Amino acid sequence: MSQKTEQSAYNQLSPKRQRFVDEYVVDFNGTQAAIRAGYAPKAANEQAARLLANASVKAAVEERRKSIRKKSINHRGWLLRKTKLIIEKCTGPNWNPQGANGAVRNMIDILGLKTEKHEFSGPNGTPIQIDYDYSRLTAEELRQLIELATKAGAKK
Repeated sequence: MSQKTEQSAYNQLSPKRQRFVDEYVVDFNGTQAAIRAGYAPKAANEQAARLLANASVKAAVEERRKSIRKKSINHRGWLLRKTKLIIEKCTGPNWNPQGANGAVRNMIDILGLKTEKHEFSGPNGTPIQIDYDYSRLTAEELRQLIELATKAGAKK
């Protein structure tokens, strides 16, 4: 009974092409990847285009992308588990609000939940005028809008 093992697309490539694939998945810049892989800088752009058009190289790039994605997901899970442990320790008998707060901020960053607030203004710092057709709002939506505007005005 013979066992047939399939080689990955990456392993079927020459060492120089493997190096190109490794460099390409770093920043997805074909020209720079070709140069870093040892191809002549003057012909790197054309060589990268030829390599990326090659079916074997395309398959190897996709294999590498999937591998990197999987490792990234595994690493993210590990970070979340460690952050959760820190939060549990900091909120337990050895109360440490600064540690818990830092861990929560870390978890928010890992999960991509961090929001940034940006304020935009028009020429010379004037407010940007936004035209909106309020006639399309329902009565409930208008009531909520008025309530929000009232609260915003009261805070100033």
